[in-house]
Amino acid sequence: MLCPGCQVKLVRHQTPQGILWVCPGCNGRMATLGVLRRSIPGTIVQSLWDKARTRTERSGRPCPS
Repeated sequence: MLCPGCQVKLVRHQTPQGILWVCPGCNGRMATLGVLRRSIPGTIVQSLWDKARTRTERSGRPCPS
């Protein structure tokens, strides 16, 4: 997988919450929904998920996977 910001190959990184993918170029991160649920309050994760599901226009960076 390549970083959508700088096109550098993402590196797998194990954390206590699960696996993250880290960009050594720009220090960006990619995480699964499960890792987010174990890392931040559920209300924040739910809000992010709701926004992602209901958004119809594209914005920001594409998903690297």
